[in-house]
Amino acid sequence: VALGNENNVYLSKNSDGTYCIVSKYENDWYALEGNVNKVSWKKYNKNITNQKWSLEKSHKACIPAGDYYIMNTNSGRYLDLNESTGKLLQHGLNYGANQKWKIQSSGDSYTLKTLSTVKPGYIGYSGGDSPAVISSSSMKIDIYEVGEGDNKEYRFHFPNYTYLLSVKDSSTSNYADV
Repeated sequence: VALGNENNVYLSKNSDGTYCIVSKYENDWYALEGNVNKVSWKKYNKNITNQKWSLEKSHKACIPAGDYYIMNTNSGRYLDLNESTGKLLQHGLNYGANQKWKIQSSGDSYTLKTLSTVKPGYIGYSGGDSPAVISSSSMKIDIYEVGEGDNKEYRFHFPNYTYLLSVKDSSTSNYADV
């Protein structure tokens, strides 16, 4: 399946149901390879698992406005605001205001506001590699619903950037950076 004829990028289905995203450059084929810290083009090798991708059906979620605790499905830990630094991390549920988030609709996107009175603000991105709580509510977040029934998950995406809200290095530990 051609993903973009202009760049000669194709989706190649593997026998195990995964896909490789490939492109031909001169006489060689290259595939997108994902590692912990980056995604890059590497020489195509159908046996390299880092070059295999799964496709998930998703669509923008319709989330009712309200107050939520947001759990990472990989670690079972909750999105937590470090009230001293404004940085986001994950931690076991403590029912504190620094773990409670107000999801508010903003047209076709959302804002996520902390209910912390110590460090009030919204989840935003102001450079670097980590989101943080900032004072501006102008940062919009798209929420995508992935999966069905009991396997439903949500992905938080900063639409003006290529970032998803995720735990660094897929850590399952308390205090891991988001």
